[in-house]
Amino acid sequence: MIVISCMSKPSHCEKATEEINVVAQKLITNSESDLQLSYAKQRRSKSSVLLHKELDVRSNRAVRQYLVKVNQAIATLYARHVLALLLADWPVEAQMSEEALELNGASHMAYILDMLMQLEERLLWEKILQRVLKGCSQSMLSSLSLTACQFMEEPGMAVQVRESKHPYDNNANFEDKVHIPGAIYLSVKFDSRCYTEEGCDELIMSSSSDFLQDVHSFSGSPQKWSDFEIPGDTLYYRFMSDMSNTEWGYKFTVTGGHRGRFQTGFEILKQMLADVRVLSHLPVADIWEWQVGVACRQTGSQRLKAIHLLLRLLQCQCET
Repeated sequence: MIVISCMSKPSHCEKATEEINVVAQKLITNSESDLQLSYAKQRRSKSSVLLHKELDVRSNRAVRQYLVKVNQAIATLYARHVLALLLADWPVEAQMSEEALELNGASHMAYILDMLMQLEERLLWEKILQRVLKGCSQSMLSSLSLTACQFMEEPGMAVQVRESKHPYDNNANFEDKVHIPGAIYLSVKFDSRCYTEEGCDELIMSSSSDFLQDVHSFSGSPQKWSDFEIPGDTLYYRFMSDMSNTEWGYKFTVTGGHRGRFQTGFEILKQMLADVRVLSHLPVADIWEWQVGVACRQTGSQRLKAIHLLLRLLQCQCET
């Protein structure tokens, strides 16, 4: 794990990054809980496929050495699991310190939380975060908040747009995919004009090329086309129309999402700003300056999340 020293001030930004996607982004989605099992399943299957692939390309002599490295990696992950359980049951009255947790600096805690976010289910991770915030010393809280701000400067992911002819052709049978490397889920947003002949002309989407997993189908008036999220980095879609009657067609925007450091930083700060006891120990002015910079540099949903934190900071100032 590479831990970058916590910076006390954000880099200067004179002009906000222009939005390249004109489609409005959603700040909060309702499908987070529904995606957790799919995330976990995909992580397990991808890890298994990767391991089999690596073992297949190596000679028998090299396999033993490679397995030693794999075992070391698994041992490290297991150690982090143990740490997660310790943090979950840490006595409320006991204050955490860098020495007790053997951290490489106070900001190291943010990196551990980021690692745990990739491994744990959301509810357990939130419980661990609450325990950490209760046990952290004032200096650790300050460092954790600034490191979380640094995490939120992580660049956003690609956006791709797909659409049919307007209107589309009869007897269409078109199949394609959208691939965004590094994404752990894809967010799909439809144009408000989407319209096809109901029951006859249909757009089918799936996370698998055989169209058997995470299937979503759309046909009919604009009211029938609902935005959704799908696990994975690839969206497969197929459009079919019959021999008569056509409408406007379809157009959708796919945004790559990931539960990387930006999301970790956002979740840490959101929880910190919701805890009155923690709030009194935070460098609010510095967090404000960081978030203004993040809101200027980021685009889409990441910009909206930074603005969400800025509004929360204003609310906190009014409450105090």
